Amino acid sequence: MYPGSACGLGGQAGTAADWAGFEDPSRVWTSPDATLGYDDQIFDQGRRSLVVPGPGRVRVVSPLFTTSEWVAIGTELDVDVYLPPRTSAGAPGHVKIMFSAPIAGLDNVRLGTVQLKGLHPGIWTTISVSLPDRVQAALDGLYDDARFTLDVHNNESAPIRFDHVRLAGAMRARTTFP
Repeated sequence: MYPGSACGLGGQAGTAADWAGFEDPSRVWTSPDATLGYDDQIFDQGRRSLVVPGPGRVRVVSPLFTTSEWVAIGTELDVDVYLPPRTSAGAPGHVKIMFSAPIAGLDNVRLGTVQLKGLHPGIWTTISVSLPDRVQAALDGLYDDARFTLDVHNNESAPIRFDHVRLAGAMRARTTFP
């Protein structure tokens, strides 16, 4: 599912800024749990995807961003996921997605958990979580300490790839400007 209403940063509808697409070497996603990698052969958007090793739990944290970087605000957050071929019969795992903007009083707000069971290995699939009103309000505000966290639980030994983080769903124009 690729919503046609997806909107990213920098005024480019349907695309995300370099950091949200894992493209900007000066604004990288990090992990306290594992060494993250990049793949310039298997990607969905831009020039590369983020590679999160398995098995186990790996927290992946976006670079700090200013909420005014988003030119439009959506009711959902979409992330594209690429699962490796399955090596076991068990559930492949899940991804918990969180948002923080401490100045706005939001710290690790759980946006949702998406089960990876049922996703087809070897193809890009979009996963979505709803953005609560308070997160939408923060994204529409002027905060310079925001970040997303992907809490990846991978039950396979092969890595999971991520690409194209974006706001989606019902889109509206920003009401607060720097």
